[in-house]
Amino acid sequence: NPSPGFVQRVTHAFISGSFTSRGVSFGNFKYGNLKAVAAAITLDPESLSPVVDEDPASGNIREPLLKVIQFMRSLSFRRRPNIKFRHGLFDEMSYKIGQMVFDPPDQFSFFACDYSPPGVFAETDMVSPESELLSMSSVVGLINGLFSFVNFGLANADNGFAPSLARLPPVGDYSTSVGYLTFPFQTNNIASVASKIDELSTMMTAGRLSPGNKQVLLDAHAYFNQNYGIDSADRVLLKLMAATPEFHTSNTVRKTGSPRSITPPAVKSSLPYKAIVYINLAGGADSFNILTPGPSGCSLYNEYYEARGRGAGIGLGSDDILPIDGSSAGISGCGTLGVNKLLSAYKDIFDEGKGIFFANMGHLHKPVTKENWLTETKTDLFSHHTMKLESHVVDAFREGEGPGVLGRMLDILEGHGHAVGATAVNSRATIIDGSPTTGRLADIMSTEGVLRVFDRNFLKGETNQQLRGFLESLHAETDDNSGVFGNAWSQTFVDIWNKTDSLVGTLRNTDLATDFVT
Repeated sequence: NPSPGFVQRVTHAFISGSFTSRGVSFGNFKYGNLKAVAAAITLDPESLSPVVDEDPASGNIREPLLKVIQFMRSLSFRRRPNIKFRHGLFDEMSYKIGQMVFDPPDQFSFFACDYSPPGVFAETDMVSPESELLSMSSVVGLINGLFSFVNFGLANADNGFAPSLARLPPVGDYSTSVGYLTFPFQTNNIASVASKIDELSTMMTAGRLSPGNKQVLLDAHAYFNQNYGIDSADRVLLKLMAATPEFHTSNTVRKTGSPRSITPPAVKSSLPYKAIVYINLAGGADSFNILTPGPSGCSLYNEYYEARGRGAGIGLGSDDILPIDGSSAGISGCGTLGVNKLLSAYKDIFDEGKGIFFANMGHLHKPVTKENWLTETKTDLFSHHTMKLESHVVDAFREGEGPGVLGRMLDILEGHGHAVGATAVNSRATIIDGSPTTGRLADIMSTEGVLRVFDRNFLKGETNQQLRGFLESLHAETDDNSGVFGNAWSQTFVDIWNKTDSLVGTLRNTDLATDFVT
């Protein structure tokens, strides 16, 4: 969330094609020179001044792939020379952490640049684009992958990031890994623990690790060293460092020391359960060739066929259309409509009375021209991205109390005393975000299933939970002067951690009434 001055300075560099800092010039004075833009961003006072770090609104939630790469570079990852996988070091990273090079969900990157999660961000008109990647699978997958990295090297064991290998090695055995960390993170003796924490803080958090979290790491190392030996304590130290909010965000964290409360779940209702399932098909669709006038029984068909170029154009002929009853549309002289024969399931759903068509819908609420659209409407129709956003918002004048149309529906139901919740598949979407005042966030579940935060030795099952208390302390409550991004990450992590534990337990004790083909 750069200041207006920052934006103005970078804009000037883009337009002029030049940027100068301390007597050194960048660019070639041509419009849009990216060297000048990069220099303007990197060398701006807001990027360099440590004072900016003290602003709670400064910073961001870091992208998961960048965190993995920094973890590997900071700790001197070395690939084993006998490993030569054709497809690189990683496997299924889009599922495991929600992001992978050359694998965005569409051409507009991994997240929307203007995404603002419900809560403090939406209330203060701040954006947090990277928050779109904070799904159950990606948050748990990232933590599990980093824990696996410390235990086994870059391997597939315990949901690690690498391709699958032959066997599950013991903790500390890197022989089946693609590569391993060569940085000497071991402390060797108790006296060196504090200095090792400072060194790791410099490399992994730019020195922003809070005094409170440094103490948590010291206490954890002492506990695990006393009970499990110094090798286990050293590995735990690195795992906890990789779980700190300072590593996952670029914020300064100030903790109160009080335990962090999980976001209260919706109160269960005694009324029968109902669900709305919304399927948003990706990409563009030619709606005029999905639902059409019927070739027989509708006077508008000839007009449609002519407008679409007849047979030489893209108009659907009578052999390409499946008829459906159009009398409910109330169009004079048009009792029959048609569905593209390639979408026969649509006809079946409609004929069975299980679906309806909303025809002649769009985002414009009135006719506009290129000269007056900006003053007549807030609806932006000039890119696929903005059209997609408009379809999620359905609010031409931005008058609703929440950004998403389905989220606003849930707000109304909640206001009438109903228990409501939202679940998204694989990624977050604006359409299910309600009023920021509710603080309600959707549960984002993966099509691959639900994982829980896991460590082979110290976060496993009901009895091996030695890491839990220290992880909870790292993500304790923060005060009003603490960074909002660090607080958002900690709250998201704690909520997802508890929710996935509960969901996994529930699913394991549930018998399906229907058999599904796998």
